[in-house]
Amino acid sequence: MQFKKVRWKNFLSYPNSWTEYNFQNGLTLIQGPIGSGKSTIIDVLNFALFGSPYRKITIPRLVNTKNKKNLCVELYVQKNGKDIKIVRGISPNIFEIYVDGNLVPLESRKKKYQEVLEELLEIDERVFNQVVVKSLSKGSSFFTLSKQEKRKVIESIFNVEIFGLMIEVLKEKKKELEGEYEKVKNELFLTKNLMKKEEEKIEEIKQVYNEEIVKVYDDKIKLIKSKINELEEKIKEREEKFLKLKEKKEKVENVEKKLLKLEKRISKKKGIEDTLKEVNEIMDEICKECEKKECVLKKISEQWDLHDLEEMKEKRERIKEKLSKKDKLINLYSQMENEIFSFKREKNQLRKELNQLLKEKEQKIEMRNKSIDMNKLEEYQRKIEELNEKIQDLKERINDYEIMIFLCSDDGIKKQLIKQYLPLLNAILVKYFEEFEVNFSIQLDANFDEIIKSRFRENFVYFNFSEGEKRIIDLSMLFAFIEFVERKSNLSGINLLILDEITTGLDRETDEILYKVLRNIAKKKEVIIMSHTNWDITRYDRIFVVKKEKGFSKLNEEGKNESREN
Repeated sequence: MQFKKVRWKNFLSYPNSWTEYNFQNGLTLIQGPIGSGKSTIIDVLNFALFGSPYRKITIPRLVNTKNKKNLCVELYVQKNGKDIKIVRGISPNIFEIYVDGNLVPLESRKKKYQEVLEELLEIDERVFNQVVVKSLSKGSSFFTLSKQEKRKVIESIFNVEIFGLMIEVLKEKKKELEGEYEKVKNELFLTKNLMKKEEEKIEEIKQVYNEEIVKVYDDKIKLIKSKINELEEKIKEREEKFLKLKEKKEKVENVEKKLLKLEKRISKKKGIEDTLKEVNEIMDEICKECEKKECVLKKISEQWDLHDLEEMKEKRERIKEKLSKKDKLINLYSQMENEIFSFKREKNQLRKELNQLLKEKEQKIEMRNKSIDMNKLEEYQRKIEELNEKIQDLKERINDYEIMIFLCSDDGIKKQLIKQYLPLLNAILVKYFEEFEVNFSIQLDANFDEIIKSRFRENFVYFNFSEGEKRIIDLSMLFAFIEFVERKSNLSGINLLILDEITTGLDRETDEILYKVLRNIAKKKEVIIMSHTNWDITRYDRIFVVKKEKGFSKLNEEGKNESREN
């Protein structure tokens, strides 16, 4: 950015006529008594660029106290090949920006228009106060700033403040996405409610059909199921009895076989004892099933006389007579078998009737479903799926922005860049301390706190130094900033450096060193020294004197000094 010209009127002690100043490279002295108005140019530039005074006064107090109106400042600069004119005024209030003669459209808010200007010039007030202006009166030493203010200055000088701007943009975008996310969530909630109401409506329709279906079919189905259950109970009961009868039948048949065997052995008169034993065992088993206390068969078996064959034959006949009752058992067995078969057949028939009813019921339900319009429900379902996909997409995008915000934060890329640039700034700072030939040096750590290196001073801080030493520290910091900016920042090419009462407190030797540094800087830009006293005016390329006449300040340029040191 190249400062070309500035002019002002009714600004502080200056009159209603225009005072104009043209910038040009070299070493310039503006001198005058205390209170003459020589430092006004700093306030003029600060007001033109940022809408506020450089010194600590309110904006209305910038207006000339005699004329009380028509304060106006016009600043002409060049940036990236574009001619820019800034006009500001008080009483009436004016703020206009012209680029190549065309008025930049005014914003609805003054603050927004100011942001347009600073973006156009790529400079903010903090950087302006650290690399363009250094004033003893304002006391804005870098080392007296808060940690947060130091960070902002360093970030601007290192050209990493863009990450702060990016964070604001990213946060705004993230906020927009979060707003859209909430909107989609609400839409999803409403759609689900509409779908629920539609489902309830369909359920009501189904309920009407269900009542009819229940009335026609479910009673029959219930009755048939009840009959099937009863038959299953009867079948179970009959089968249990059938198994017991079967066991008895088999035992009786077994006794018959043994008796037949006994009869043959009696006729042969051998093996009778073993056969009787087997018969008694079988009869005991039969008697276990008998609930009678007196068992005829058992008594008969106990009275066997092996030596009286005639009696044995008689008793055998009596047993056979008893066993003849097996026919009743067999009849009962067959009857129960027939009952079980009949019950099962009836059960199968009922099963067929039940299946038929269930099939008819399903057909009715299917007819009912076909009569219900499911299109709206399906539409809601599709919309819910789409909204869920959109919500998932928004979640992922919000997460991406959170990652980018972290990368742009103080712990992200910015931290790495600062870590990379800080050694270079410290090296330049040490170089200027060496040029001023002091027995100490200061470097900045990662937290931008000063690290003081001195053989004779321990646990020192900035405020422990003398006023002259502080001046050297501040100047070294200023020159280090300027050189760093010229090497690394997009602010390189600013053609102006203003130093207000900066030589106060310096001895003649330090002043000579300072002059050499300034003369080297003045090869690339205009260095303006403001002072009410100076030891050697022959060193300057231009000299301006400020005097007050009838209460108004006047800036006059004296003849150019041809014998200046080159």
